Amino acid sequence: MIEAVFFSVAIELLGASDMSEAGVISRAFRPALPGEFRQTVALEYNDFANRWQLYCAGSYLGDGLVLTAGHCAGQYDGTMLRVVYDDTNLGNITLATAGVREQIRHPDFRYIVVTGPDGYENPPIFDFGIIVLDQALPVPQADLGINKKENYYDVKSAIIGWGETEFAMTSDYLLYAEVPVVSDKICSATYKKLRMESALCAGYVGDQSNTCRGDSGGPLLAKKSPNEYTQIGVTSFGTRCGPNSSYGVYGWIGAARPWIEKMKREHGLNANKAP
Repeated sequence: MIEAVFFSVAIELLGASDMSEAGVISRAFRPALPGEFRQTVALEYNDFANRWQLYCAGSYLGDGLVLTAGHCAGQYDGTMLRVVYDDTNLGNITLATAGVREQIRHPDFRYIVVTGPDGYENPPIFDFGIIVLDQALPVPQADLGINKKENYYDVKSAIIGWGETEFAMTSDYLLYAEVPVVSDKICSATYKKLRMESALCAGYVGDQSNTCRGDSGGPLLAKKSPNEYTQIGVTSFGTRCGPNSSYGVYGWIGAARPWIEKMKREHGLNANKAP
């Protein structure tokens, strides 16, 4: 494991003060290997200078659907977007991409108003979204966790993303670090107004591995075996990236499973073709 501060998966949401939109800063990081985490995709928008810019990440669910954060879905018009898949290096000249047909937010997604000394404002709840693509992707689909939340407490889990590093720049390379899942009791002591039924916390307090801007929507992955992971969270928000950061907050997959299955039935590319 390389000892250097490199990437942050801390989360500041766009338009929300003191919140970072997920990217990975870590003292124990490594770049993802080619072919690793193939279910993870990058969401990019075309800026006014006709350049593609990372803004979020997601996980491929199969049948042309991508799971991301609710605050990532609808952030830009679909005509401005593309999804980059099956590549750990966004700096490559040639990238495999898909277009966006539709963006859907969880019906209970919203921001709750929090003011005061908690160090964050307007955290989202049910921060889940679905991106409907114009094609199916030739990559594995995400394995979504089915266990109870408490079964994952203290489990070392992977955070991955192309988001901002400590140099305040996004990374061309998909980066990886491991963080422990923390209990709802510990998390709610830090984020006193957070609604825990749709949230899960992981990470550390202080200058250690965390997520940051650009990582939102990416997966929190619990290890099943040395080379197998199950997705238990969707990167949502946090108080800061890097030094003085706190736990990252993730949308808890268990709270969204029924909705995700409904989206598969209704919006998958083959949804209307089923007998």
